[in-house]
Amino acid sequence: MSTPTEWWQAYIGDCGCEKPSKLSQLLAETIPIEPRTKKLLDMGCGTGIIGLYCLLEKKASSVTFIEILHEWIDITRANVSLKIKEGAITPSQVNVVDAMPFDRISPEVVAQHDMVVFNLPQFPEDFVSPSELSEIGADPIRAKYRLAGRDGLKMARDFSQWYACLRQPKPDAVFVLWSILGKRQIAEALKADGFQWKIIQETPIPLKPEFSRVAAEFFQDAEEKDNRMLARDGDGWTIHVLTIRLTDI
Repeated sequence: MSTPTEWWQAYIGDCGCEKPSKLSQLLAETIPIEPRTKKLLDMGCGTGIIGLYCLLEKKASSVTFIEILHEWIDITRANVSLKIKEGAITPSQVNVVDAMPFDRISPEVVAQHDMVVFNLPQFPEDFVSPSELSEIGADPIRAKYRLAGRDGLKMARDFSQWYACLRQPKPDAVFVLWSILGKRQIAEALKADGFQWKIIQETPIPLKPEFSRVAAEFFQDAEEKDNRMLARDGDGWTIHVLTIRLTDI
């Protein structure tokens, strides 16, 4: 019997210490590559899966890959090199830059792109048990690309503030957030002058088991049940992945 093929295996050879997540898949699939969208800036690129997916499936003309972790940049370089060797893409279509935080990317570099894609950390520290949190925090790499403050929206706030301060004109930005973080809380996190934002797609998914406790608490309150977009699914829960687009005014 043949082994089932993972969705990401057609695009990358090295997945590092953790396989690309369902969130990565949904972000890649729901990025709105329009006729004018040719040059992507893939921030928090990890393995390079999202940028490579857009090159191969959505026919973006070029992608710039950037990541805060040196370990992941090395993996991205290897995956990009593999696709060049296979002839799936050309060297002129890709630029893998040195590791750096997103807020150190110069406005001049950002302005060269048509769209910013950000696979941002959104793991809410208040939603899991102390033992689970300690396990993640003990691994410097996982802590860096997973943890996002007590409510999971610290990086969304930081990104929103950075985006609002970019010089005009600026490319649209697209990312995903779990609805378990709260529609109201997400709206508050994205409040800044100079841009509009909207949810362009909602995709229902099973909630991770480690969030079951907090889901049960939210479900007891009708307002919070709606705010977190929670639904029962047998013994588990269903939430939505929200694909969000920031647009320059």
